[in-house]
Amino acid sequence: MTSLKLASSSEYEAIADDSLKDEDNAAWLVHLTPDVQQAWIKRLYWLRWIDRLAEQDQLLQHGSDFETFYQAWKHLLQTGQVTSSHQHWQILNYLAQFEPLETAKQSATLQVWDRYIEAMRDYHQPNLAIKTLQDYEQMLERIAGSFFQCFPFVSVQHRQAICYFGLVDQFYNNLRDLREDALQGVCYFPEEVLTSFNVQRSDIVSMTCFDDPNYFRMMQFWVEEYLPTVRRKTLSLTLAKDLHPSWELLRDWCIHRYNRVERVLQSCRYNFQQFPERYWPEVRQDLANRAVPPAAQRIQRAYRLSEVSRFLRLSPVVIKTMQAGLQILEQWPLKETANRFSQVRATSHTLTKGSSQLSLTLVLKSQKAWEMVSHAAQTRG
Repeated sequence: MTSLKLASSSEYEAIADDSLKDEDNAAWLVHLTPDVQQAWIKRLYWLRWIDRLAEQDQLLQHGSDFETFYQAWKHLLQTGQVTSSHQHWQILNYLAQFEPLETAKQSATLQVWDRYIEAMRDYHQPNLAIKTLQDYEQMLERIAGSFFQCFPFVSVQHRQAICYFGLVDQFYNNLRDLREDALQGVCYFPEEVLTSFNVQRSDIVSMTCFDDPNYFRMMQFWVEEYLPTVRRKTLSLTLAKDLHPSWELLRDWCIHRYNRVERVLQSCRYNFQQFPERYWPEVRQDLANRAVPPAAQRIQRAYRLSEVSRFLRLSPVVIKTMQAGLQILEQWPLKETANRFSQVRATSHTLTKGSSQLSLTLVLKSQKAWEMVSHAAQTRG
């Protein structure tokens, strides 16, 4: 049995068969040491359990198991205790280990779990419709951002960037699952985007939109214009060199998956009805050929650099330069660093601290690349 199957929950029937998704999402787990792997497996299992419980109630329409769990969780959060009537919820006993709130770190952990559970309650609703782009980002941040922040080995300085990485992860998952969602009558495109491009939600759900030039233009905007602005928020995590080793593995494999989703979807000219036929065989081939090691074991730096370059849509030269710039953050106060960066374009700039000098030549070939560096300087924790 793979680590992925250990981490997934089979207690509840999911809307779709997620076994291959789960294996692809966490193929990197097999490269962890046993103790670290076990910490991840436990956390992933219970996070998926919550998701499946909420999904099951949505599938049954009148299910109430999640609401019962939600009330039991709120009681635990307020009292620090699991009542005798709630002992059958094993997840509560797992979460209770974070009590009492003796340290700020534990408190932050519980707050993140609470945000995730609240998001599951708010967004697992029938006929969910998202009105604006802002509402869409808020949904992804609350669900997937909190989901990622619940993971183990989250460092304080990367906590916000991890939230953004989770947001991007869900964005790509939504792209991957367009056909699956349509079959369930679900469309996550915000109403303001559909209206702007004169695309009907009913055409998305019925999958009759592919010959409509308005749909194609909308998808070009969605993937080629809007998605890069969301990706940009992950810069500091994408280029970080001080992550826990397990987070390096997770990040590198996720970027590999994201590039695969985008490449296959564009090769289908955004026809998400055709997408699964091309995508999942490639996933199986990836997993069968052990495509994880080049990204996950870090034995081919050039490979990872090319993946990051495709993900951020920047040249390898710019990527390396930006990594050097972000390292300055470790030695200079955040605001001062950001202010100094804002005065630099293609010039050599010397930063002095005490008796040492750090010479940094920024070769930023586009305004977009520059904006990404500035944002990373402002969002690093």
